[in-house]
Amino acid sequence: MLALYVISLFCLFLNNAFALELMPILDPSELSGGVKPDFKRAASFTGDLDLQNFETFFWGAPAGSNLIYANLTIYFPEQYEYIIAMERFAGKLKNVQCNEDMMLEFNNKEDFEYARGVWNWVNDDVNNTFIMVTNYEGYADDMERLPFLVSNIRYEPATFKAYLTAEVKEWEQFAHSYTLNVGHMPLTPTHRLLMERGVIPRAADFTMSLAASYDKNLFSTTVGGWTTSVDAVIRTAGSLAVDFDVDVSWLKLKSASMTINPVDVAASIQLVLTEKGTLSRPYNWQKTIISIPINGITIAKVVKLGAFLDVDVGFTMEEWTGTATANIGARMALSNSAIVKVDLVKSSNNAFSGWTPTFTPIPFTLSAKVEGSAELYAQPNVKLEASALGKGWNVALNMKMPYVRADFAAMYDSSGVCDSKKTLGVDIDAAIGVELNVAAATKGNEASPFWEKELFVRSTCRLSVHLANKCIVERVGSFLKMSRFRSK
Repeated sequence: MLALYVISLFCLFLNNAFALELMPILDPSELSGGVKPDFKRAASFTGDLDLQNFETFFWGAPAGSNLIYANLTIYFPEQYEYIIAMERFAGKLKNVQCNEDMMLEFNNKEDFEYARGVWNWVNDDVNNTFIMVTNYEGYADDMERLPFLVSNIRYEPATFKAYLTAEVKEWEQFAHSYTLNVGHMPLTPTHRLLMERGVIPRAADFTMSLAASYDKNLFSTTVGGWTTSVDAVIRTAGSLAVDFDVDVSWLKLKSASMTINPVDVAASIQLVLTEKGTLSRPYNWQKTIISIPINGITIAKVVKLGAFLDVDVGFTMEEWTGTATANIGARMALSNSAIVKVDLVKSSNNAFSGWTPTFTPIPFTLSAKVEGSAELYAQPNVKLEASALGKGWNVALNMKMPYVRADFAAMYDSSGVCDSKKTLGVDIDAAIGVELNVAAATKGNEASPFWEKELFVRSTCRLSVHLANKCIVERVGSFLKMSRFRSK
C-alpha cells in the first residue's frame, strides 16, 4: 500500500525581499484625521521649548492598501531626566550645526530667552541631563531620528545661539520606560492626499507577501531496480498582517504581544509521482530546499519586524513493487478572520480563532498496478522576528497546507472489481488535510520556545476532506487496469 503525503510549500521562493522603512511623521493628526494644530498660534507659542517628562514619536508609510504606522512613547518620571523633540520647535530655529558641540541658532530673542530659561536647568547639577531627539535637515537622515544626551549648555545672547554639549546615544541606552506599537490601518483618501503633498511617502509596492509559484521536478533517483521521480506545481497567494506592542517600565518588560492574521492566504499543490520497479529496502531522502527572507518593516535603530522562510522536503519509500503514475492535488484557503495573538510575557493570555481552512480537490488521474508504501512531505516554517530597543522575540508558524495522502493497493477478484466484470484494478484511498502550529521564543532561544500551540490539526474522521468516488478504466497493452476511489 502506498501512503503519499504532499504538503504545499507555503511562501515558496519569495524573491527580492526588502524592508519597508517607516518615515518620521511630525503631525499625528495627519494620520488619524484628528484636529489640526493652530499653526498661527504655534509660530509664537514658546511652550514647544519646554522639557518634557514624556515624549511621543510617530512613524508611518503606505504599503499597498494599508498605512503601516508606529508610535513610541518614552517616559522619564525622575526629576533629573527630561526629553524634548527638536521637531516640536524646528520652526523657531534659523540654523543647526553639529561640530564638537550642537549649535542651535534661534530666529529671535524671545524664543532664545525662553529656551535659555527652561533649558539652563541642565547646568544646575552634574546629574541633570535631558535627551534631545532630532531629525533636523542636514543633521540626521530624513529616515532617522537621532537622540542626543545633553549635559551642559552655554549661550551667546548677542547671536541667539546655544551650544549644547551633546553625545549621540542609541535608543536602548536611555529608554528605560516606554510603550511601542506597530500596526496598520486602511489607506484613506486623506492619506493619499498627503502623499501628493509629500507629507508622507508615496505608497510602496509592499506586503508581507506569500505569493509564489513553483513548477519543476522536486527530485529523481534510481536505487537498484527501482526508479522514482516527483514533479510538483505549487501556487501560494495572500499576505500576513502583523501588529506588535511592547510596554517596558524601568527596564522591566510589563507586556509584549504580536498579532498575526492571514489576508487572502491560499495554497494549492498538484503532484505527479512516477514509480517503477522493485525496492526491497527502505529509501529516505531529505533536503532543505530554501531559506529566504520575506519583506519586513523597520524604523532606523528603533524597531524591526522581519520574516524568514525555511522549507524542508523529505521522501521515504518503505517498499515498492510495480509501476504507477499518479496525478493528485488540492487547494486550501484560510479565512481572513483567522487571527492569533501571542502574548510574549504571559502565555495564558494567548488567543486564536478562525483557522479552519476550506479545501478543494484537484481532479485525480492514475495508471497503476502497484503494491507499496511511501511518504513524501514538505515542512515550511515561517519565522517572524520582532526586536525593539534591544529586546527581541521570534514567533514561528509551521504549516502543512495542504497535504495530500493517497493509499494504493492492487486488486484482483475473479468476480470483478470496481463494479465491473474486469478482474484487475487498483484501490485508491485519497484525502487532503492541513496542520497549523505556532510557537514563540525569546531571541536566541528558538530551540526552546516558551509557548507552543496547535492552531488546527487534521483529524481523519472530522477534518480530512476525501476526494470524490469514481472508477478510471484505462486499456494498457492486452489487459485493462482499473482504479477506484474510495471515501471513508
